[in-house]
Amino acid sequence: MQPTLTLRILTKEHQTTAAQYAKHWALGNEVLYRLCRENPGHSRLDACYAKVWIVQRAYAAGLERSTETRGTGVAALDVVARHLHKAHVKVDRALARLPASAKAHLNPDRFATALAVHCRLLTLLRPCIRDGRSVRSFVSKYMHFHSPVVPLCDSRANKGIKMIWRHLGWRWPRAAVHEFGEPVDRDYCMYGRKFLRLYEELRAAGAPVTARSLDYLLVRWADTDGNVRRDG
Repeated sequence: MQPTLTLRILTKEHQTTAAQYAKHWALGNEVLYRLCRENPGHSRLDACYAKVWIVQRAYAAGLERSTETRGTGVAALDVVARHLHKAHVKVDRALARLPASAKAHLNPDRFATALAVHCRLLTLLRPCIRDGRSVRSFVSKYMHFHSPVVPLCDSRANKGIKMIWRHLGWRWPRAAVHEFGEPVDRDYCMYGRKFLRLYEELRAAGAPVTARSLDYLLVRWADTDGNVRRDG
């Protein structure tokens, strides 16, 4: 496909969507960032409940569809929160590998660590997930609020990043899951490679990009078919 979009235009669109995000969504998300900053660990069951509940409810992360609750009489949020609490030592050790500061920038090393931690948490949650389904989206969002450099991933962001890559005329990256030295989730790896490339290009072009601001740009592209200047 011939390019129909330039990084210069995309940088301006990022500026537009970042302003939209600040206007509509930043305050609400800051509540969850603060909750995770003040309660980063998982040794307290109430903290696990609070974080799982808000991430799932605010971001429709699909836990109800994926979590094994048949015959337990327990809701999906309870199952996941209790599982994280039970495995709190392993969960906290994994998340501690990532920077908690909102000022940290995404780079290839941190991206590789995020992939490994994401896969580790998927593995830890596997016993409570039904029929081989994945909670890839939930885990990426849960990680992001503990470490804001982590790329958020869901169907809307994935649609948006594919649209942008096609319009830029970029060639699809390889998943290359074996080059990281630790197990990674193939689909999150593929998405993350596109995310990291776009993040680095926008940053090199002078945009004050964050994982959150890029995610919102992707979602706006998906929701507006590229017409991101429409108020949202």
